[in-house]
Amino acid sequence: MMRQTVRSEGGFTVPELMVAMTLSAMIMAGIFLAHKAGQDAYLFGSARIEVQQNARVAVNRMIEEIRRAGFDPTVSGNFGIQQATATTFSFRGDFGDSNEVGKGDGVVQATETIIYSLSGTTLRRDAGAGAQPLVEGVQALTFSYLDKDGNATAHLGLIRTVVMTVETKSEENPGSYSPGNQRVKAVNRVRLRNLS
Repeated sequence: MMRQTVRSEGGFTVPELMVAMTLSAMIMAGIFLAHKAGQDAYLFGSARIEVQQNARVAVNRMIEEIRRAGFDPTVSGNFGIQQATATTFSFRGDFGDSNEVGKGDGVVQATETIIYSLSGTTLRRDAGAGAQPLVEGVQALTFSYLDKDGNATAHLGLIRTVVMTVETKSEENPGSYSPGNQRVKAVNRVRLRNLS
């Protein structure tokens, strides 16, 4: 009797295909997870930069101007703190028409009263032309006031230091679970140079 040999047809068996598909799926899952981790790191970093820049812009501008509150080179007595609440700070300084230090004339101009306040999530600055947006994405703005000895005070004439707290959040509104959901809280003390 003659023996017949069955020639193998080219191809893979079902178990081999199953193993190959399982390995491919695991490799694809690893690639997806690596991509997702990179995307999360990017979202975290870019959102963090955005909120830090927003806080920095707001705080630097406010510090520069609040420090000059009460500037009165002619000693007219017309300049100083106008309003000091937990959410609004208003002051005058004799900055002259061009808002330049040292150009004072002793007369209160519309541009010499500066008001900082929060409207929704927009920090606004009003210097006589209506409340203009200074920065968006502000979640909280609070002011507290200290006298010359560092004690809390609400009396306008005794305020010598302003403590500002500005909390910013990304302007985009990612879910609370997202790495793009970042907040920055900046707390600064500003000594009022022109009030003694």
